[in-house]
Amino acid sequence: MNKVKILVVEDEFIVAEDIRRNLVKLGYEVIRISRTAEEAIAAVKLSVPDLVLLDIRLGDDMDGIQAAEVIRKLVDIPFIYVTAHTDSVTFERAKRTAPHAYIVKPFNFQNLHLSIELALHNYSQKIFARPDEQAAFEDNPTGPIHYLINNSIFIKSGKSFEKVKLSDVKYIKADGSYSNLHAGNKEFILAMNLHTVLEKIDRPEFLRTHRSYVVNLNNIDRIEDNGVVIGETLIPVSRKVRDELMRKIASL
Repeated sequence: MNKVKILVVEDEFIVAEDIRRNLVKLGYEVIRISRTAEEAIAAVKLSVPDLVLLDIRLGDDMDGIQAAEVIRKLVDIPFIYVTAHTDSVTFERAKRTAPHAYIVKPFNFQNLHLSIELALHNYSQKIFARPDEQAAFEDNPTGPIHYLINNSIFIKSGKSFEKVKLSDVKYIKADGSYSNLHAGNKEFILAMNLHTVLEKIDRPEFLRTHRSYVVNLNNIDRIEDNGVVIGETLIPVSRKVRDELMRKIASL
């Protein structure tokens, strides 16, 4: 299972290990622990995380706030400050960088978990923007939760999020006000209709071939007279879309 990948930036070894251990228990993947701002910036250049946890005071020439400013210029990802400092000067500096949360040490890891979920939510595109989708959510407030971040969809699974890369998506099938997303050997439920899914993804390799289907053109195995085949599934292609399908495939 693909998990939310987190970069931890903390200069105190014991604190960093405690954070790492608890994040793993919560279902996240800690891709690296960086102890300086320079290490954090280098880590992001090497492998982009889904979220960064940043201590503010790092004990070197560059602090966590300066690191966040550099990281934001490199890549647009959510970040959370984790710090023992609550003075107004530090907070005002931090606020200007628009963090997705500001957690004061010592903290409860359940609160950290909630802050990470909130950061993912606030950073992601607004899922229930349309009135019909908002109504569907209000009718079923415990329904599926999912976010679109950094070319991946994060889908709530139990107490954690499962990461589905858009490149792994095979096809998406309409199911009333919901959609069924097929990736690898798994099927996920998205709490939005097929039209909205296509709007949110907004990638040229995704094409609506039929009123009930969106396909990832990169994952088509073969083209037949009456549709396209992905794996063992035959997906219908309407006549008016067939020419567009062939043009798009030729351009990939």
